[in-house]
Amino acid sequence: MQRLSIFMIFMACYLLSSAQVDERLTDLSRYIAGMPAPMYTSDDKLNDAIPSDYSEDCTSAFDRLSEKHLEPISEWASSSSIISNSDHQKTLFYPFAGADFIYADAFFGEVDNMILIGQQDAGTLPDFDAMSQYEIKEYLNAIYNSLSISNRLGFFRTKDMNRQFRDTYVNGTIHSILWYMARAEMKIISIRNVRLTSSGRLETSTGKDGIEVIYSDKGKEKKLYYFAYDLSNSNLSSNSRLFDFLKSFGKHNVLVKSASYLMHNSSFSIIRDYLMNTSHLVIQDPSGIPYRKLVSAGCSVDLHGTYTRPISLFSGYSQSSLKEAAKSAPDLPFMIGYMAPYGECSLAVFKSCDN
Repeated sequence: MQRLSIFMIFMACYLLSSAQVDERLTDLSRYIAGMPAPMYTSDDKLNDAIPSDYSEDCTSAFDRLSEKHLEPISEWASSSSIISNSDHQKTLFYPFAGADFIYADAFFGEVDNMILIGQQDAGTLPDFDAMSQYEIKEYLNAIYNSLSISNRLGFFRTKDMNRQFRDTYVNGTIHSILWYMARAEMKIISIRNVRLTSSGRLETSTGKDGIEVIYSDKGKEKKLYYFAYDLSNSNLSSNSRLFDFLKSFGKHNVLVKSASYLMHNSSFSIIRDYLMNTSHLVIQDPSGIPYRKLVSAGCSVDLHGTYTRPISLFSGYSQSSLKEAAKSAPDLPFMIGYMAPYGECSLAVFKSCDN
């Protein structure tokens, strides 16, 4: 009888979880990612075969990404010496992220909530029923092209996103996010466009600057929020809605990478100070908060990987103190970021300087 009761409870939980999944959206995400669709619906539009070359290209790209980057990152980040159990938080804040959901998940896959910030619109899904097969093929190819740099080097190029995410159909970050979610075998529960009110509350919107994706990851319900939001002092000095929204989640961890060295400039000092003083734990690369700022603020910083210089595009942001300190840093088992093509990757792990 006890075994039967346990089985019935398990089945009830399974059915409840399954009922929450939006089968149409999940199939759309799989279709976008070049995966077999429909899996859950009998949608005639999705019954049309995915172009075999697109499916093969997507599978090869994600397999390479997983082997070279995602799996080593996840294994490294889950090490108790990097993020201990006491450092786990329910929320991740990822400023300057763009559409980079998949690396956020690799570094902080345990979180329940992700808050990603970028310059580009969140966008909306196209009406597949109104699109021709040619338009759908062009749409899929545009998504794949937008992911090529991220899949190979671990970051999105801002100038590329600004151009690629203004397409008629690929009109924001949602398309790339769903591609990665589907490839990671996640299921979509709901998607809605949202905005932040002046008090930092979330509300449904008809605009394209914010989106909420509720999804299932191995049966666990999680939420992703993406906002097109200006993180410069000119906006944050008179607009606290993002910080108010973050405050509602309690303690949070932070990921910063390939951030164009914006926080090295005085015009981004507000977000820089916010991260230093309110975050529980931060993982960042050299394009985040200057190493000298962390040291002068008394932060306890653990360095990993190799640092010698920035790429030529950011040659004005060389960090001599980081170069010296990184000489004794342990190696990283992966290469991502601006210097990855040159065989370098450097990460700093620190806790809030206010702790």
